[in-house]
This record gives sequence, structure tokens and C-alpha cells, in this order.
Amino acid sequence: MQVEREQELHGRLHHRHIVCLHGHFSDQRHVYLLLEYCSRRSLADILWARGRLTEPEVRYYLLQVISGLRYLHGQGIVHRDLKLSNFLVTKKMQVKIGDLGLARLKAPAGQRWGALCGTPSFLAPEVLDRKGHGVPADVWALGCAMYMALTGSPPFEAAQRQELYCHIRAARYPQPSRLSAHAQALIAHLLAPEPAARPSLQDVLDHGFFTQGFTPQRLPPRACHSVPIFLAQALPCRLRQRLCQEHQGARGARRCHPGTPLPRHHEGAGHEPCKHPLRKTFISVRNCLKSSH
Repeated sequence: MQVEREQELHGRLHHRHIVCLHGHFSDQRHVYLLLEYCSRRSLADILWARGRLTEPEVRYYLLQVISGLRYLHGQGIVHRDLKLSNFLVTKKMQVKIGDLGLARLKAPAGQRWGALCGTPSFLAPEVLDRKGHGVPADVWALGCAMYMALTGSPPFEAAQRQELYCHIRAARYPQPSRLSAHAQALIAHLLAPEPAARPSLQDVLDHGFFTQGFTPQRLPPRACHSVPIFLAQALPCRLRQRLCQEHQGARGARRCHPGTPLPRHHEGAGHEPCKHPLRKTFISVRNCLKSSH
């Protein structure tokens, strides 16, 4: 019954950030869904390979997730199982929401879907208390996904299930100091215990985390296993290189060998000082390594 409902709901969806259902067939024992192939696995796999993601990467991925989620909600559908393993990535580094097995239409006015379903560490307080699933429950799960992408761990963890649920109801989670102020503020807004206090998806897009932070237009496939270097981060480093080179040139210093790569940056909000003042390797807008003398 659940597979038939998934096929019915999924079959009506057509959006660039939702995994496409091409068709289905069945035999005497099973129903088979023919889904779009996403060759880069999921954001959970990328996180496992990387440990955590930079803030520019998280903005890049979440903007696509929010686009797909707005479409779902506009169709009257609540996903009910949003998590990094259900955010699939294509070979062009495009994100698509998948696994609509628990998705349901919004409950009619005066009714609610009170079933306890989903991934335990991503469940919203109202879901735990069987007060019903709705759009705010998806917003809560989006906050959990954002936190996990930035830190490498889910916001709510505990050895015992009841202890985990106590942390969720109180919205009690560690506050990593390495996150930017905008990231911490948005996470706190998304993980508000009261559903009515959580932002709409448009409010999320208007938040300073998205409007005042650098967001790459695209990511290279190597970002699946290594930290990308962004032009916005490379520019301050190049400016210091130029000033240092002019100073050293006046003193007759020799040039270093071109082509040495810039140091990798592990934080989306900042950069590390250059370890060699004469290096002039930079990143073009196409994310290609180039050098000049």
C-alpha cells in the first residue's frame, strides 16, 4: 500500500530538484519504480568522505533543496523524511530530493497525520508528541540537515531513544563556535520547538546566511571528496601575494616557481594566511588552476 501511494504521489511531480519517476511495473510479489539515476550518490556519502562541508557549499546545496521542497509543499505534499541521504547528487552536481516513501498529502483542515515515522534524530517535537506532520516538520528536518552538513554530526544524539527525544523536545544541541553567526542564527530559527515559530522557506531564503554569504554558482565533481577552493576566498590571498611580491622585488628577491597550488581552506567564512608570499596560482571563474609569472 505504501509503495502504491509513493508511486501515485511521485508520478505527478516534475521538478528539476526532485528525483524523476520514469515509470513502474510489478510482478506477483513486488512493485518496481524506475527512478532517475544520480551518479554522485547522496550528500550523506559526500559528508562521510569529507567530514563536514564549508558554508558556501552548504548554501549551494540547500538552495537547490529548498527549491525542490517549495515545489513539494506547493503541490500539497509533506516529505516527512528529509535527511542528507535523501538529497541525491547528479554528475553535474545538481541536488535532487528523493525517497518519497513516507510522503503524504497535507492533512485536511481539522485533521492531522499523527503517525510516528521518519528518522529518529530528524523528527520534530510535534511529530514525537503525535500532534501531526506538516510543513513545519519538514522545516525542522531541513535545520537538522543543515547542522549536520556544517558540523559532520546530527544536532540531536543520545545513547537511549528517550534521552534523544528529550533533547529534541527541548531543542538542546551543541553550539559549534566555528560556525558563522548567520549560520548559528538560522539553525536556531529552523530548530524552534514551536512549529509556528519556525520560518517559512521564503524567510529562510531571505536570511542573512544566504543573502550575505558567498555562494558558488556551481561545484566541481572533486568537491565530492575534497574541499574546493573558491574564487571569493582566493582573492584576498592573491592581494597579499601581490603586495609581498612588490616588496620583495624591490629588495631583489628571486621569484618562486609558478604553479604551486593555494592552501586548501576548511572554513567557508575565512581563509588561511599564505605560506609563500611569491606564489601566484589562482582559480579562474571556471574553477581551473592557472599560473602566471
